Amino acid sequence: MRALLFSLVLIFGGVSQSTAVTRENCLPAQEVTRILSELNFDGANRWSTDEVCNPEKLTYKTIQALIFIKNLELSEGSNSQLYPNLLGKNPWKFFTSRINEIKFPKNCQAGVLAYVNLLEKNTAHICQQLVNSEVSSFAATLLHEARHADGFSHVMCTHGDLAGTIGGCDLKLEEAGSYGLEIEWGLKLAKSDKVGKIVRDQSRSSSVYLMLNRINEYPLEIQEGLALQALNGEITFFDGQNQSLITAAVSPESVLSDRLGTPVFFDARANTFLGYYFSTELLSAPGLFANYLTSSLAPSEKEALLDINYEKLLFLFKDKIIYMNDAGQFIEARHGINQPLLFSMIRSLPPLKAGVYVTAEDGSIYRLPDNLNDLAKKQPEFVSKPQNPLTKIIQGVHKSNYALSRDGSLTTLSDRWGYAPVPVDALHGQSFKNITPTLWSPLLEGL
Repeated sequence: MRALLFSLVLIFGGVSQSTAVTRENCLPAQEVTRILSELNFDGANRWSTDEVCNPEKLTYKTIQALIFIKNLELSEGSNSQLYPNLLGKNPWKFFTSRINEIKFPKNCQAGVLAYVNLLEKNTAHICQQLVNSEVSSFAATLLHEARHADGFSHVMCTHGDLAGTIGGCDLKLEEAGSYGLEIEWGLKLAKSDKVGKIVRDQSRSSSVYLMLNRINEYPLEIQEGLALQALNGEITFFDGQNQSLITAAVSPESVLSDRLGTPVFFDARANTFLGYYFSTELLSAPGLFANYLTSSLAPSEKEALLDINYEKLLFLFKDKIIYMNDAGQFIEARHGINQPLLFSMIRSLPPLKAGVYVTAEDGSIYRLPDNLNDLAKKQPEFVSKPQNPLTKIIQGVHKSNYALSRDGSLTTLSDRWGYAPVPVDALHGQSFKNITPTLWSPLLEGL
């Protein structure tokens, strides 16, 4: 302990080791001392000023997140189906009762942010990839790992963005595993008056995302269905039989898409990309994809946007496509179809192979190359021209395929090309601008 505290004197009183480091950036000395007196940090006796004064350092971000946890008092709330109040009012007590040492391994598996080795279960290993996380999500990861120290592990994901991934999900929310705990953290932060609105909104959307993509058995009667965008902008949920209002707060001009199980909307006039996360208020959709759409496209491009495909990371226009390549760069490509496009088909239809399909103005359906970089030299493949032109097709919602007809009516389809669309009787007389798959439950309204 003495050597540790002596090193702290050097850290806060010594000369900066980097011209990029200033005293203004240093974490509060008293707070750091408190953290390091309660937790062992591997290699702390060798730390330089950078470790607690340089916001780009992993040690800095780790201690910053720990300070955030330590100083935060949560609303205890009541026991519910959503969370068992494992964190209570004091998340710091929860964390330190399970973790007493922090290590920074030099080599982590690709994609791993942090981990607990059950052979040394009271030690949290923090990986370099976590350094880019915001403080509240960094804190969520630390608490997630603390729950692993109780012996909880993950199982293979059965759905969501990691479907088929071993060790990527929890079986059910009631088990209160690491993702269940992270959901509790996010929902409590979302209702906390101790953090700003941006953190509250991000925490809420993060918890919804985890419920839909990291819990194999959907909680609270969440079910698969369609988000239907009416001509006036109103968004309803259709489960194959019944229709329920989701939100009327969407501009009629908005472009509807699906982001990891929840509908998102881009309004070119307001230059906003908002998502629905079981809240009466639409929240900003986070991420590089959303930021590019609002910040990097020219106003004329935003106005001309037809469709957004989150699954394949592309923006569709009448005469071109902008997509994200494997390096995370946005690339513009002409699609080579000699007529304007209408919509992208987010999911393929049997017996067609998986891919990105688009519909053209005359109803013809084309398949884009598997590698969108090939658009410069390879024409999209003509697939079919149904007798009844369709604008958008969605596959496999409750084992049925749905499409919008040119008049905006919702139809069901058979599993073969050359089908005749069949109107959905439950929605007779209604017209829609767009449809997308989504997940929803009235029990999650107003989380």
